[in-house]
Amino acid sequence: MAVNAPFDVAGTTVAVVGLLGALSLSDVEAALADRGARLRRAPSRATRVVAVGHRAYTLIETGRLERRLGTAARAKARVISENTLLRLLGLGCPLAAGERSLSATDIGKGAGLGADVVRWLTLFDVIEPDASGAYAFRDLVAAKDVARRLGHGKHFAQILGDMVAAPARGAAERGRRARSDAQLALPLGNPGNPAADDLFEAAYSAEEDGDLAGAEDLYRRCVDADRRDPTALFNLANVLAALGHRPEARLTFERALVLDPGLVEAHYNLAHLLHADGDEHGAKAQLEVALRRDAEYADAWFNLAAILTRESDWDAAIRAWERYLDLDPAGEWSERARQSLALCRMERQARSA
Repeated sequence: MAVNAPFDVAGTTVAVVGLLGALSLSDVEAALADRGARLRRAPSRATRVVAVGHRAYTLIETGRLERRLGTAARAKARVISENTLLRLLGLGCPLAAGERSLSATDIGKGAGLGADVVRWLTLFDVIEPDASGAYAFRDLVAAKDVARRLGHGKHFAQILGDMVAAPARGAAERGRRARSDAQLALPLGNPGNPAADDLFEAAYSAEEDGDLAGAEDLYRRCVDADRRDPTALFNLANVLAALGHRPEARLTFERALVLDPGLVEAHYNLAHLLHADGDEHGAKAQLEVALRRDAEYADAWFNLAAILTRESDWDAAIRAWERYLDLDPAGEWSERARQSLALCRMERQARSA
């Protein structure tokens, strides 16, 4: 589906990958709420739309952006560009008028660029197709400019940064309560209160890098800055669990779920902690809640089936194992699931004999 194809965001959960160049996430959150949608700071299973922020170009060379979009793909979320998001919210300018007859393949061949590069250029609004996926001649010119810069040895991420900077400043002036470039560039090492979006991005990156102590500190600062943000609490809980601080992690997952009961990963991860602490009943209850909200959560079905097997509830366990295998027949745990399913069937047969 074309990046710029229009759709209604009402009733959807929207996540932003990286940082926006034009607006703060609080501005976007307010605009989404006006349209009956909600914002999350990172993709999750409930996410249906993921917007790539212009400042996410800094995540390309480290592979972080691809990994985060992998989460979006697993959630079957639609990935759009920042400009597309702004237009959906009535905060961006319409596409420039003019004839559009070029395909993404035409752009790639004409500029000598691979399909992946054309995809990134589209997601960062360097080139912008219309709702049908057609590009204009000006897009080919822009793509050729990118090819020229690459040929001169410039890094792709820096090319993107150069090309999205000026449009982002213009969009910021049009957006409601838009932040200045100075605010966007505020370094985390400075005294005072860094911009909330920058703070969350720093915490998320620290977690990705395995710097759990740094991530914990930064997520705590995120929570202190906005106690209504369930994503920061959820991520903090994950870090606390990884550091072995299980009692506080449990409480933090519960705080996140008070703010957002639909955060199914929090139910799942809380169930894991409860199981580790010997509370099988509580773990089972959390998994059941997660599956009521997301019946296609394969990992939750696996863990629930394992609990039901330990409880010798053979009929329910068989149904759960079968459901897991329907959803993930070739997954990492599928062979173990088949063995457990066979065992449950044998036990049920022995009981009925």
